[in-house]
Amino acid sequence: MQLIRSSLLVGVVSHSVLLFSAANLPCHANATSAALVKHANQLCSSKRYKASADELRRAVAADPKDYDARVALATVLTTLGDKDGALEHATAAIKMRPDRVEGYKCRADIYFKRKQPQMVIDDATKAIKLDPKDPHLYLLRASGYFFLTEFAKDNADDSKRSQADLDMALKLNPKSAQAHYYRGCWYVMQKNLPQAIVCFTKANELDPKDSAPLRYRSMAYSATKQYAKAAKDLDQVIALNPKSAEGWQARAGNYELMGEYQKAFDDYTQSLALASKKFRTRYSRAAVAVKLKRFRDAIADYDAILAANALDDEALKLRGDCFVKLNEYSKALADYNEAIDLSPEAASYYEARSRVHSLLRNAGAAKKDAEKAKTLRSRPAELKI
Repeated sequence: MQLIRSSLLVGVVSHSVLLFSAANLPCHANATSAALVKHANQLCSSKRYKASADELRRAVAADPKDYDARVALATVLTTLGDKDGALEHATAAIKMRPDRVEGYKCRADIYFKRKQPQMVIDDATKAIKLDPKDPHLYLLRASGYFFLTEFAKDNADDSKRSQADLDMALKLNPKSAQAHYYRGCWYVMQKNLPQAIVCFTKANELDPKDSAPLRYRSMAYSATKQYAKAAKDLDQVIALNPKSAEGWQARAGNYELMGEYQKAFDDYTQSLALASKKFRTRYSRAAVAVKLKRFRDAIADYDAILAANALDDEALKLRGDCFVKLNEYSKALADYNEAIDLSPEAASYYEARSRVHSLLRNAGAAKKDAEKAKTLRSRPAELKI
């Protein structure tokens, strides 16, 4: 669960301000580093991140010791997904000015994206010592403790530390939507879903344009079987970001739990239109297609999955099941044979093939597969390391 998103620390400017004339643009031959940083921030405000990064690189070249240019470049590179480049410039900034908070704050964000929670905690702690009244720093450190708690489910100390940081963030800024959202996530980890819903609701009230609290509240509603409320939240999630494949997929899953399979199928289809390579979504749509008795549609999804990964024994087995429903036993048998070759210890595969052999009046083969499945199921479960 992603609990924090890196954001650019630049001001919002109006559209008219962004319409630069040639006279407004800095001349790179003699522009100062500060002027280049200012222009880069303007480019960043209009979401021209690559152009902003280029301008900031020129600023660093003009003055390698410009701390602000280094931090700004690290922030933009993080947004562009260049985590290594971002880390390089953030670290350089910190070496130049270890007494300033921005570098540590920026690098902690980078470490979060690199999934290095202890480094997040270390940098956030240093930043807090420099600026103990910034609520975002406590949220940043809490995110590191969240990660550690996820890696070690029984780590009560990290859970308590994250709770303490969230308490401090809310004390410093009770109207922080992000802090209430994080607190909701913390309650989810504690399996206290009613209280998580309260926190997500508060976060949504404070920032109704952020879809994350709605999405997580919908998950909490769904987990407590409040499917109609979850559906309403997911309607809003999609309205806020109709091009998010995850939103359509989440609503499809909720519709599936409600037994509204046609709506689920339609939403899975929309999700795949936005992210066609999400094969778990294809699995989900295929499962719904089976419930709708649309076996050809399910087979088409399994075909797509197998085209990307011919060694997916689960897809072979499930496609075989669809062929059985269509009375295409020879095709089903071929899929089961291949699935068993790939995963010879799966008892359910032998059981499925045994049934097909029975339908084809292959009594001996059916008996052999049934006995093999029984033997596999009688074995003690192996300890998975």
